Amino acid sequence: MSFSLPPFHPYDVAVLLDQQGVAVRSGTHCAHPLFDALGMPQGVVRASLGLYNTLEDVERLCRALQRVAAIKL
Repeated sequence: MSFSLPPFHPYDVAVLLDQQGVAVRSGTHCAHPLFDALGMPQGVVRASLGLYNTLEDVERLCRALQRVAAIKL
């Protein structure tokens, strides 16, 4: 699942999520031309979910994203 959380830079979102125990990746994920064409040269945040993830994992991600989104810049 790829997403952005304006006005935050994707790298900053990834760091803030990591501080809350949520591992994600940020950047252009080897698709620089695509993100340039989309007007998103900084890329996005990507959370990779699989069969091994639990509902608790997804809820942890959602709570962490809510906390990041609540930060006032």
